[in-house]
Amino acid sequence: MKRFAIFLAFASCSVAAFAQTWSLGDCIQYALDQNIRLRQQQINVENAEVNLLTTKLSRLPSINGSASEYYNIGRAQNREGITVDKGSAQTSFGVNASLNVFQGMKILFQTKADKLSLAAATQDLEQARQDLSINITALYLQVLYTKEEETVARKKIEVNMDMLEKTRKMVEAGRSSESELYEAESALAAAQSALIDAINSRQTAILDLAQAMNYTEYVDFDIQTPEADDIVTSAIMSVAPVDTVYNDYIVRRPSVKAAEFRLQQAQRNVKVAQSSYYPSLNFGASYSTGYYSMQAMASGNGSFWQQLNQNGSPSIGLSLNVPIFNKLQTRNSVRIAKNNVRNQQLALEQEKLSVYKEVQQAYVNAMAAYHKYLAGLKSEAAAIKAFEFEKMKYESGRSTAYQYNEMNTKMANASSQLAQAKYNFLLRAKILDFYRGEPLY
Repeated sequence: MKRFAIFLAFASCSVAAFAQTWSLGDCIQYALDQNIRLRQQQINVENAEVNLLTTKLSRLPSINGSASEYYNIGRAQNREGITVDKGSAQTSFGVNASLNVFQGMKILFQTKADKLSLAAATQDLEQARQDLSINITALYLQVLYTKEEETVARKKIEVNMDMLEKTRKMVEAGRSSESELYEAESALAAAQSALIDAINSRQTAILDLAQAMNYTEYVDFDIQTPEADDIVTSAIMSVAPVDTVYNDYIVRRPSVKAAEFRLQQAQRNVKVAQSSYYPSLNFGASYSTGYYSMQAMASGNGSFWQQLNQNGSPSIGLSLNVPIFNKLQTRNSVRIAKNNVRNQQLALEQEKLSVYKEVQQAYVNAMAAYHKYLAGLKSEAAAIKAFEFEKMKYESGRSTAYQYNEMNTKMANASSQLAQAKYNFLLRAKILDFYRGEPLY
C-alpha cells in the first residue's frame, strides 16, 4: 500500500509540478507550424507560383550571346578562298534575339491554366491544415477523456479504501467474517490496478497528441481541462440538420474548391492544346562579327578591333510556321485534354458526394453520441442511487463486501461510459460547427 501511494504521488505531482498546460488553440497552432506534410504542401504551392511566373515570362524575348575560336594548322584558306600552306586563326562573336509574336494564344491560355493550378495547390494546403486541426482536436478530447477516466478510478479507490476500513472494524467487532476482509482487500487491489491502467492510458493519449503535434518535450507537456458539461448543453443547441450543414460547408470546403479549380484548369488546357492548330509567328534579330588572321600574312587584314568593326553583320527577320500535318499529334493532344476535362468533372462530382457522406455521417454520429450521453446521465444517476442503498445495507450488516464492490464497480463503469459519450459527442459537435464556419477553439 505504501509503495502504491508513492507511485500515485509521483504520477500526480510530476505532471502538476513540471507540465506546461496547453489549450486546444495552442496545440492546433503548434501542429500547423511544425507539421512536415504541411511544409511539403507549401513547397508545392511555391512550385506552382514559379510555374506561373515562368509562363508569364515566356512572353519576353530570349537573348543569347556566342563566341568561338578556330585554329587551322598547316594548310588553310586565305581571305580569297585559296588554300595555302599556312596556318590560320578565326575568331567570331555574335548575339541573337528571338520573340514569339503569335502562337495561337497559347501563352495566354497557359497562364490562365497555371493560375488555376496555383489556386488548386493553395486549396490543397488549406484542406491539409483543416484535416490536421480536426485530428489534433480529436486527440485533445481523447486526453480529456482519459483524464476523466483517471478521476473515476481514483474515486473508486477512495470508496474501496473506505470499504476496507469499515470491513476491518466490523471484523474486529465480530459483525463480519475474515473472508469479507479478504474480499475488501482484493477489491482495493483491483481498483489500484485499474488506476494504474487509467494513468497509463492518460500518458499514452498525451504522447499521441504530442507526437501528432511534432512536440518532442513529452515530459513537460499537458493540456488544460475545460468545464465540459456546460459545453455539452451549448453544443447540442448548435447542431443543425444535414442539408443545412452541407450547404454551408460545400461552398467553403477546400477540397471541393481545389477540384473546381482543376476542372477549370483542364478546360484551359484544351485551349492550350488547340493553339497548336494555328500558325506561329516569330521575330528574330542577330549581330555577328569576327577576326581572321594567317601566319606571315602581309599587312592589309587590319588589326583585331578594326576587323571586328568591319566584319559586323546585323540581321532581322520574321519566320512563319504553318502546321500542315504533324502525324495527328495535335488532334490527339486535344482529345486527351478533353478527356481530362471529363475526368475532372467526375472528380468534382465524387468530391461533392464524399463531402455529403462525410457531413451526413458526422451528423448521425453526433446525434447518436448525444443520445448515448443522455442515457449515460440516467445510468450514472441510477448507479449512484443503487450504490448508496448498497452502502447502507453493507454498513448495517445486510450485505456482503462482494455485493458492495459490485455496486461500486457498476457506478464507476457508468461514470466511465458517461465520460466517453460526452467527449465523443463534443468531438462530433465541434466537427459539425467547424463545417458551418465556426472555429475549433
